Amino acid sequence: MFSNGLKKIRNIGTFILIIVSLAACSDGTTEKNDLVSWQDFLYVPTMVQKIDDTYFIVDCWHHRVIYNDNLTDPVREWKTMTDESYIGGHTIASDGEIFVMDNTDNSQVVCYTKNEQGDFVKGETFGGIEGRPHYTLYDEEKKLFYVISSTGARIYVFDKYEKGLRLLFSQELKELEGGYCRSVSLIDGKLYTSAASGRIYEYSTNNDGKFTLEAGYDVADRYTGMNQITKIQDYYYITVNTDSTGNVDSADILRVKDLSELAQDHCMSVKKALGISSQPYFISSFDGHYYITYISAESANGIKRFDVSDNEIHQCEGFYDMDKPDQESLARYQTKYPVSVTGKEKSEVVDLVIFAGQSNMSGKSGQPQMAPGVSHGYEFRAVTDPENLYHIYEPFGINENVENGIDDTWTELQRESMRLRKCGGMVSAFANAYYDASGVPVVAVSASEGATKISEWTAGGRLNDLLQRIASAKTYLQKSQHFDMRNVFLVWCQGESDGDAGTTQDDYLASLNDLREKLVVSGVVDFMLVIQTGENTEKEGAYDGIQQAQKLFCDQHTDCEMISELAKTFLKEEKMRDSYHYTQNGYNILGKDAGVNAASYIRTHGVSERK
Repeated sequence: MFSNGLKKIRNIGTFILIIVSLAACSDGTTEKNDLVSWQDFLYVPTMVQKIDDTYFIVDCWHHRVIYNDNLTDPVREWKTMTDESYIGGHTIASDGEIFVMDNTDNSQVVCYTKNEQGDFVKGETFGGIEGRPHYTLYDEEKKLFYVISSTGARIYVFDKYEKGLRLLFSQELKELEGGYCRSVSLIDGKLYTSAASGRIYEYSTNNDGKFTLEAGYDVADRYTGMNQITKIQDYYYITVNTDSTGNVDSADILRVKDLSELAQDHCMSVKKALGISSQPYFISSFDGHYYITYISAESANGIKRFDVSDNEIHQCEGFYDMDKPDQESLARYQTKYPVSVTGKEKSEVVDLVIFAGQSNMSGKSGQPQMAPGVSHGYEFRAVTDPENLYHIYEPFGINENVENGIDDTWTELQRESMRLRKCGGMVSAFANAYYDASGVPVVAVSASEGATKISEWTAGGRLNDLLQRIASAKTYLQKSQHFDMRNVFLVWCQGESDGDAGTTQDDYLASLNDLREKLVVSGVVDFMLVIQTGENTEKEGAYDGIQQAQKLFCDQHTDCEMISELAKTFLKEEKMRDSYHYTQNGYNILGKDAGVNAASYIRTHGVSERK
């Protein structure tokens, strides 16, 4: 987003935050806000939007989308729509039923719907969106959603069907290669992209949504880093982030009647007229007014409202205008990116834990906003970033998918859709309970895939992928000067698919022993800990044989242990979300129970330090 990026932000000191009340741009007054939480302020708000009767603000560097029924309540009174897996998104679009967002730094597109109580419920998540998806737009005429990638030279087209959102296709736009494209706009039936190799491109679209390049417009070097192009009355308005060198001092808002005049710099700046001192971002229109957000890594952030009549700007007012971000906002921004281990005075003792199995280990039916936060514990992303550690949050391991390996994506749609299965599970609760009971944080590795039988884990692609993930994590920790890896163990939660398939108790037990041979006996992990399979709401006793096999397995081997049998009570306790899967409350309870019991087992069977 910014040319100086994270490196510049990390050198910023503590600042006093100032919030500006609704005031005229020319003579607005400020007052200090004594609250200190980052949740009371905005940090890099990229879009303000109104959909039906609800207002939304995309608070990009606080990693959230917030919503409210008015634009006058303090930020702290707005509700948060997104969960902790939302990282650095920029925009929101809707047809009134589905709310679609680019989850930029997770390479995802996510959607939400409203339930009968008016609360937002997370729906489909699409992964593998190339090149940092940066802008989401709804085409009312064609009933399609467009998502543009900022560096991938590609646009993704989604539509709505009876089960929710689906990816129709993606189209490469080769002319965007080498540029950074922050937005896509619909103007007079044409689609425009900006900030791509110093040009604005104009496209026509056919009935199936495919794009045909119609024209290109060069811009002067100082406008190369454009954010967005929109049209208000007779003029195009273009927000500019940087010049061709990435200098944010060139941030501006241009107004021009003919796009061909941009190359000769024949345009007017209206930044001063809007009273914006930092980087103008996206313009939107609702309630009979225009709104523009403005952003900065280290200075003013906020929203301006303005009117235009007879092509003249007037009635400019400010909302939620913030001065310099404080340390809490900077810390919140950094929480979603790799954990910094530099500067550690001594090695931190950790236990490496691999979470494997099927959909209840994946958290197929959870609600991540109801999962606990994790203060002590790390995620190692063996697939997407094996060079760093991250903070743990739900949905845990959502992007850790390998084709022909452990691949937790839907298969009912075409593979390229990358419709992800994980929602919110038990790992966060496990990490908290384990640390509370042992004083040792876990380094957690995701290795689960829904709807899999145990025989699919004892050979072939999934086993090879599982072994590779464990080896990668062990190598990272062994090479690191900042961590002391103590115990290595696998937590296994699987069995429903085998119960449904009629796998006998003896066959399931044999497969468990086979898995133990390949993991524990061979020295890949020290221990194999089991979370017992729950019940099926429609088939009483369907999993009895699986449960008995799991119990026998743990009774037979001292290096294996049953760490929770609570799932068997979830049917009676109404903690089932559907026939197979648990509620988030169920996942939280199960994870806590398993974490406490795992810590107890490791305390008596594990090592206090690894030689």
